[in-house]
Parts: sequence; C-alpha cells; structure tokens
Amino acid sequence: MKIKKVSLSVLALLLATNLSIAAPKTDSSSVNQKLFEINNCIENNDFRSADRLIYQSAIEYPSEVQFQIASAISLTQQDKLDSAQDILDTIKKSSLKYADYYYAQAAIYLKRIDTSNMRFRAKNDTLIQLAINQLNYSLKINSKNPKVYNALGVAELKRGDLYQAQVNFEKALQVNQHYSTALDNLGSVYYITNELDKAETYYKKAMAENPTSATLYYHLAQVAFKKDDLQKALYYANKSLDLSPKSTYAYNLLGEIYRKQGNEAAAVTAFKKSIFLMPENVEAYINLAGIYESRGDLTAAIEELKTCYSIVPDNDSVKLNLADMILSSGQYEDAIKYYSEVSDKYKTESIEGIASAYFSLATESANKSMFKSNRRLHDSLVYIDKAIKENPDNLELYLTKSKLTRLIHNQVESKEVLLKIVSAPNANISDLLTKGDAYIALQQYRDARNIFTQAVKLDKDVESDLNLAEYFTYNKQYRHAKDAIQNVLAKAPENTDAINNLIFINKTIEQSNEQYKNAVHFKKEGDKFFQKVYLNKSLKLDPNNIESNLMLAKLLKKEKDIYGASKCYKTVLGALDNEKQIKKVAKWSKKLDKKIAKIEAKKSKKDLVKKEDNIVPIKDSEASEANTAKEKIVPLVDVKEVEVQENK
Repeated sequence: MKIKKVSLSVLALLLATNLSIAAPKTDSSSVNQKLFEINNCIENNDFRSADRLIYQSAIEYPSEVQFQIASAISLTQQDKLDSAQDILDTIKKSSLKYADYYYAQAAIYLKRIDTSNMRFRAKNDTLIQLAINQLNYSLKINSKNPKVYNALGVAELKRGDLYQAQVNFEKALQVNQHYSTALDNLGSVYYITNELDKAETYYKKAMAENPTSATLYYHLAQVAFKKDDLQKALYYANKSLDLSPKSTYAYNLLGEIYRKQGNEAAAVTAFKKSIFLMPENVEAYINLAGIYESRGDLTAAIEELKTCYSIVPDNDSVKLNLADMILSSGQYEDAIKYYSEVSDKYKTESIEGIASAYFSLATESANKSMFKSNRRLHDSLVYIDKAIKENPDNLELYLTKSKLTRLIHNQVESKEVLLKIVSAPNANISDLLTKGDAYIALQQYRDARNIFTQAVKLDKDVESDLNLAEYFTYNKQYRHAKDAIQNVLAKAPENTDAINNLIFINKTIEQSNEQYKNAVHFKKEGDKFFQKVYLNKSLKLDPNNIESNLMLAKLLKKEKDIYGASKCYKTVLGALDNEKQIKKVAKWSKKLDKKIAKIEAKKSKKDLVKKEDNIVPIKDSEASEANTAKEKIVPLVDVKEVEVQENK
C-alpha cells in the first residue's frame, strides 16, 4: 500500500526560513533606515546584530513602537515565542495601525504548530486560520508587503493547498524579485511536486541572494538526495548544520544519507540527535524503526512507531505501518486493534490486515474451532464482501476472502475463491503478485514461480523494481527478489538500497543452509527431535530451501504426516531447475497425492453417513396424523393458481 504524502520536513522547514524582509527603501528617514537594516539582519539569520540594532534604536527612539514589533519578529524567528507574544500583548493598543504587527502575530501562530506544547499542536487548523486572518488584516494596511504574501503561502501550504501557496509565493516575488525566502519556498513547491530541476533552480537563485542560509543548504541536500547524488547531499547537509547546529530536520536528512550509504551506526546517531532536538519529529522515529526492522529487531522498531503514533494518533499511514509490524512480530490481537482504528479511507487495507491477523491466530492455535463462533471474524467477512462489491477487480480482496473462508472451515468456498483469482486477467503488476500468492495457497508452487517471473520481467523504473524486490524479500521469495535487484543494478549499479537488500538475502540463505547442516548432524546422531527442530529453523529463514524440504518430507513420511510431506515435495517442485530431479520428486509427490485422495474420499463418506444418521425418521403414526392434518386444511387459492402449481 502506498499512501500519498507531502514531506513533513519540507512543510515544517518552510517556516524555518526567515519570514521577514525589509520593505523597499522608499523613505530616507532615520527610522525607516534602521528598520531596513534590522530586517536585513533577520533575513540573513543574523539575530545577534538584529537584536543589537533593535536595542540601540529603542533607546534612541523610545516612543517608536515599530522597533518593538521588529523585536517580536526577531524573537519569533529564534523560536522564543512566549517572549514575542508578551511584547505584542504589551504594545497592542498602540500598534494596530502597523501592518507588521499583524504579520508578527501571524508568524507566532504558524510557529506554534511546530512546538512541543500539546495545547497548540492539537489546534493546528485553528492556528492556521488565525494566522491567515491576521495576514489579511496586514494586507489591508499595506497591500505591497512581500513578507506577508510569503507567510500566506506558508499557511496555505500547511493546510495542503499547494496551488494557493504557489500563487502567494509568486505574488511576493512580483513585489520583490530578490526576496530569497519566497524564492526558496517556491522551490519547495516544485520539490513537493517532484520537479527537482525547477526546485534546484529556485534554491540556487535564493542562495545568490542569501548565501548564509542554513535552510537553503538543507533544501539543496534534499534535492541531491532525491537525485541519488549522495556525496553532494552529504556536503549540503553538513553545510546546513555548520550554519544551524540545532536543526532537527538537517540531522534527520543526514541520517537518511548515511543509511543509504550503508553506514547504519552513523544513521542511528543522526536520527537520535534529530529526536533529541525535537521529540515530535515524526520522520526520525519512522527512519529509526526502519533500521531496527531491517536488523530483525522488531521490538525496538515497534517502540519507535508507538512513540510516533502517540505524536500523530490520527495518521493512517503510521497506524497501518505499526499494525503491519506488530502483525509480523506475532502480536495478532494488538495488530487487530491498530488495524481497527484506521479510517474508512483505508478500510480495504485494514480489512486485509485484520484477515491476516485472524488467519495467523487460527493457524497457530491448537483449538482452531474457537474461531467458528467468533463474531469479529464473521464481521470481517461481511466487510470484505462489501469491499469486493465496491472493487470487483481487486484480486487482493479475493485472496483475503479466501483466508477468511478457510478460517471458518469452508474449504470448498476458499478453493473456489482462489481458483477465481488465478483465472482472472492480469490488469497490472499487483494482480500478478496476488495470483502468485493464490497459487502458493493452492500449493501450486511452480505456477506461482512462473507468475512471479512475469512480474519481474515487466518493464519498470528503478523505484518500482526496488519495491518489487522488497515485496519478494518480505514474503521470502528470494529467487525473484534477486532477479528484481539485478534489474535495478543493471540500470543503477551503485544503488545502495539494492546492494544492501542483496547482502541481506544472501546472508539469510547462508543462515538457512547452516541450520540445514545442523539438521544433518543430528540425523547422523539419530536424534530425530533436534533434526526436525533445525529443519524448521532452516525453512523459517528460507521456505524454499530444497535440501531442508526434501529431508523434512522424508521425516514426515516416517511420522505418517503425509499432508506435511506433500507440501514439502510441492515446494521443492516449485524451486527445482534440474529436469531429472523434477521427475524424481514428482513421482514421490504423486504417490502422496493418491494416498491423500483416498483419505479425503473416506472422510467424505464418513461425513455423509453422519449427516444421514442425524436425520430422525418419521413414525407411521406421526405420518398419518400429518396427512390427516393436511386434508383438513383447505388453502384459499384461485383456480388458475392451482393449475399453475399442478403444472409446476
């Protein structure tokens, strides 16, 4: 599942740039000259000089309230929001005629959104609207103020209106084409829409106007990172941190760069530093969770995502990721809880997750019949039927239904649904993957392999092949994952994600082979118990390990578990390439299939006998009484209706 989202770092950092700029120098008076100099210092993030000039000017002009407004703006840019608000509250009565007063108040509202204070974080929409109201008041006093148009653009961007944001940034530039903050923010609009070359052009224009901006270096690092130019990205990110050592977003980006380079230790340190600087930085938690998950430390990954969930409890993406990870860790009830909280917008994904959780619960439970009367399970089946009606071409929904019907012991309906999936046309790559999963459920592993191979051979871009490799790796279909990775490396030989994924796969296969060797050792020792233990460990790492499946099949046959043995042989048939070996294993598999067919036939007969035994025969006396009663009852029907009934 892919949820479309705007980068949190971009949105939050739009306000990290300076919102202020001096008005065009139209008045030569001493006050306007000093305000011009103050605003220039603020624009260049030189707050020490700005505050010194404000202090000197306030002494020289004690009755001039505009210097106090400038002080509030400077404090706001330094994140000293309470001090800034105190100044505005004190001078409110004497400042209402100044456009900058309303601008300063709006800047505080917009900055409040990114603070740790939950009193404000819970009122994002309200704060954005209050800011927009203040900025509109400011424009009534001075309609040619570029910093106000820029701030309006930031507000619109924060509430998701990309078009209006762009309009306001362009208005700011119409008033002052050298306004570096508006140039930077317009570049961010193009970055969000993935027009990277345009974004880079605007960032560099802004850099020409303001070469000491930490935010501009951060944005250039983002572009380089997206273009996979890691050396340049690292250079820009470090430059940004040189200028602004306490930037939580720059540290998070630095972590992403290190991770892509394969330096996990440095990445973890950077992500933790990002969280230390701003405990509400959601992206840093998600990135940390990703590293822990890749290491196999699901407990640590889940903890990071739970913290993330506590910050943004309404974010469906976070809830789905958390539920998926909890499901992978085997905490099925907790997974169901988080899936159930997902909004209707992503109901299909949550239903699929709930079905998988129930299925896992049932297959691990010794008492599977407990699910027969489980109301939630039947409710899920109702939901999935509704989803299928709304999305009749979504094969993943049919696969989910197959799992559910299998849980309530309706094997016939489950098989019918699976057969419907594999016989459906292929509309896209998702359908191919779903078909492959359906073939695996039917234990037709060779067919699954062929379908997955088709998916790999489709013409795709690098990102799609990477996603496909991750899908196969997650589902432990390592042959196809490797093929997808080779597609990536053919187009991008130095792609670190592909290289790291390949290393992980090879390491996992090697570990599976080591467990098989342990099983061989215990076989020689005559210890069947530990032989089986290590075979299961081997297959948990790589379910398609040929040697482990063959050895386990022989062991299960001796234990008279022909169903388990049959599954092992079918898995081997799907993995083998050697024709002679395929014929040999196919013979063994067919013998077991015949035995299973006989057992199933006997079961069917027994079930039929049981049903007949449950039918209570009607006694002769009861039958005669029933016939007498029928004769006494004369139904009131029309003659024509009787004729129709007789014809029927």
